[in-house]
Amino acid sequence: MTVTSRGAHPLTALGTWLLACTSTATLPPPSPPPTDNPCDSAGTPKPHVSVGPDVAVEAMCGTIVPVPYASVANVGGGSLFWSTAIEGDSAFVLESVPADVCNGSTQILGAQFVPPQSAVPGDTFDAVVTVTFANGVFPASQVKLHGVVAKPRVTVTPPRLDFGAVDLSVPQVDLGIAFLNDGNGAIRVTAEDASEPFLIRLPPDNFETGKTLMASVSLTPAVVGDFTTTTTWTVAPATNGTPPPAACNAQIDVEVHATVVAGDGGAD
Repeated sequence: MTVTSRGAHPLTALGTWLLACTSTATLPPPSPPPTDNPCDSAGTPKPHVSVGPDVAVEAMCGTIVPVPYASVANVGGGSLFWSTAIEGDSAFVLESVPADVCNGSTQILGAQFVPPQSAVPGDTFDAVVTVTFANGVFPASQVKLHGVVAKPRVTVTPPRLDFGAVDLSVPQVDLGIAFLNDGNGAIRVTAEDASEPFLIRLPPDNFETGKTLMASVSLTPAVVGDFTTTTTWTVAPATNGTPPPAACNAQIDVEVHATVVAGDGGAD
């Protein structure tokens, strides 16, 4: 019997395909072998742990506040593995994931207080975090987290602006007013237009905790007389998304007074 070949032998074609694949494909590097000790040193871990005391935090509407609640250090050898579990209101979210603490290292464990969008000042939230350690090298410990939603906290200086007596011939007089952010998070300040002859000058900047925003009120004398008005300043959380409800804002009233006189009776 005579066999007539009509193409390449199947094994020859398979070899050609394998050669093409191995010459063009990039293979991933092999994974490292698994290990029970991710740290470089051997030995027995020696924990130095501080959990608590219980934490109480305050947050404005639409803001996020970090909540550190424990520190874990390994002053021995090997690897110290910890894990956490949380029960309670979902406004508290764990930001630390279970991890190994190598010798000579310290880790800070924390959560975030994230009030829901529906939260308003006065709402409170609670949770309990349990910290445990592998192989029972340290007893399980718990810490309570308490959060309250609050309005912005601001100190205004001075609480009243008095231009005193100002001569009618003076073009303009300015008095400064300072807003110190005493709260927990960035805020912004806006103001309603003041009645004549006063004008509010306010930069549009947000400012962080501990920072001061400087604004001013200008007096432009036009007629002789005694002028008193109340300026209303709104302090709101500085959020990137949807502005929080008006109930989340703080309002501050500052009285402004001036006496415009003719002749030489004005102040310097």
